[in-house]
Amino acid sequence: MNWLDLFIIVVIGLYCVIGWMRGFLHIAVDYASLGIGLLLAAVLHRPLGAAIAAQKGWSVGLTQAAVFIVLWIAAQTISGILLGMAVRGLPKPIRKNPMNRVLGVGASALKGFVLVALGVLLMNSWPSGRWDTSVANSVIGSRLVTLARPGEDLIMNQFQDAQRDWQSRLGRDQIIEVGTKLPFKVANGVIDEEAEARLLAKLNDERRKEKLYILKADPRLRALARNHSQDMLKRGYFAHESPEGKDPFDRMKKAGITYRHAGENLAFAPTVETAHSGLMRSPGHKENIMDPDYRKIGIGAVRAGSKGIMFTQVFTD
Repeated sequence: MNWLDLFIIVVIGLYCVIGWMRGFLHIAVDYASLGIGLLLAAVLHRPLGAAIAAQKGWSVGLTQAAVFIVLWIAAQTISGILLGMAVRGLPKPIRKNPMNRVLGVGASALKGFVLVALGVLLMNSWPSGRWDTSVANSVIGSRLVTLARPGEDLIMNQFQDAQRDWQSRLGRDQIIEVGTKLPFKVANGVIDEEAEARLLAKLNDERRKEKLYILKADPRLRALARNHSQDMLKRGYFAHESPEGKDPFDRMKKAGITYRHAGENLAFAPTVETAHSGLMRSPGHKENIMDPDYRKIGIGAVRAGSKGIMFTQVFTD
């Protein structure tokens, strides 16, 4: 247990006190207005944002993200006011009922957990990586990160277009150079099997266009690729060679993998699409992807929160 655990306990305690004071009915209004705001924003932000972007000539992804936030805040505020008026109109014995206060404690504590989980996710995804150790060593914080992963994935999927457009505007849609020292370390990166499958599909689509052999996913190569992606994030480097000087061929030899022809691609990018397009724009990486001698591949995709995804592709014949 560290300082973050104590902070989380204090915050949850404060939310319990707030729940007792406000009661379940008022906390329920908060939940209902939040749900209404998110639902309305999720349904309308894409078509409305696309229409505004087309009319104004703005970035579609960023406009849709802005529309989502505006719709969310507006709908939540208006529905909260209306529902709050309805609750205040209820008879006083109902609002002051002890059971209303008791249930309010539980409902408010849950709200506190959600907000704390979002805060911990932001800490874990901080660009400098300064909070990673605190989160990893926190008994409560590390568990909250694991529990909040599905929510993080949902948010990332909702704003994938906005993220891509923003990265492009900042000039970060290129893959970073091999040999770069990462400005952060991630001790608890999460393997993303879906990203691995999508990248393999995109890679084979490119080969299919040229009537090349479709690469088959190899479990041993996948394990090798995942281990290297994890190692790069844990130790803060981006290179084919580990800090000890071990290259892909050393790693394959140690794993007992035999080959006549082999290669490795690396990419660190916010999305599968950005990683693949960056690799295809790089002559050396594209040469590996389109090499007619290759028959097997292992892809290791490890998520580093909102920092991006570390990809390793290992090819053999």
